[in-house]
Amino acid sequence: MVWAAFSEHSFTSLLRCDSAGSITSARYVQILTKQLLPNMQFLLPDGGHFQQDNAPIHTARNSKDFF
Repeated sequence: MVWAAFSEHSFTSLLRCDSAGSITSARYVQILTKQLLPNMQFLLPDGGHFQQDNAPIHTARNSKDFF
């Protein structure tokens, strides 16, 4: 599994998620903290919206609390 974020302005590095089975919401928040937050100024310099689908790790309470 891989994770990345992109916008019209920039993109993050492709992160390889080595995990057996599914990624938990706790691991997802770790990924966002290490990969997304440091790049937000480049991804959305004028503000904007971070969009994701309704995957269970995206809608978990832990993930919602992060946002």
